[in-house]
Amino acid sequence: MLQAWRKTNADTAFEVWRASARDAGEWLASGMSDAALLTSPLTAAGIEHRVLGHEKIVQVSSRAREAITWDPDYVFVDYGYGFRAWHAETWPGDELARMAFSDPNWALDHLLSEGGSAYLPEPLVRPHLQQQRLFQVQSSAHFERQIVMNWRKTSIAQFPWFPTQA
Repeated sequence: MLQAWRKTNADTAFEVWRASARDAGEWLASGMSDAALLTSPLTAAGIEHRVLGHEKIVQVSSRAREAITWDPDYVFVDYGYGFRAWHAETWPGDELARMAFSDPNWALDHLLSEGGSAYLPEPLVRPHLQQQRLFQVQSSAHFERQIVMNWRKTSIAQFPWFPTQA
């Protein structure tokens, strides 16, 4: 999505920063940023949002296998409260992952170098699945999260190409 926007809007400057929703909200409120791509809508005065799509989070493993109750090499990736609740409901065991990451890219690097399994965004792992460096865990539940663009109402006039309507 970002690559397409850059190609069709060469006169627009894009900056990509990793941030919490709270940080992104502060940046929008202060005028430091005009828009923020997040996994949830921000609700604040002067901020609007639109769901652009959804991203599938799938369980992958360094070896081909079916879903099992517990993988001792499982790596937990924390995608926030909604994912933690879904994960606890889907996998109600008492086992604690021996490795946890707050970033799926770090978890992916770990899987590729050390092995194991984790829930990762399907677009991130697609090339590794195609090359059979990773395998989607058969019969495993998946999670879906929103991709939401949030923007300052006062800034949107500068970006007439941006799709504010569904």
